[in-house]
Amino acid sequence: MNGLPESAFDRLIEAMAEVIDYPDDPLRTFPTSDPYVRRVEFGEAGLITYLIMTVPAWSSSSISIGPTSSSRTCNL
Repeated sequence: MNGLPESAFDRLIEAMAEVIDYPDDPLRTFPTSDPYVRRVEFGEAGLITYLIMTVPAWSSSSISIGPTSSSRTCNL
């Protein structure tokens, strides 16, 4: 992710690793008005907003992070 400090990228991966198996888990994430958009705490920096995309089991998963205007996608 261009311009993101390495330590922030590491924390981002740690935060998303906690929700990747159950991205809509109400004990780990916060809902929004859209059932496919969730939020997770990102330490003292605030919240990560991500999009849950339904993909075939054989395909890789994608998580879009950030507001629509500056969204970044991380393929997992």
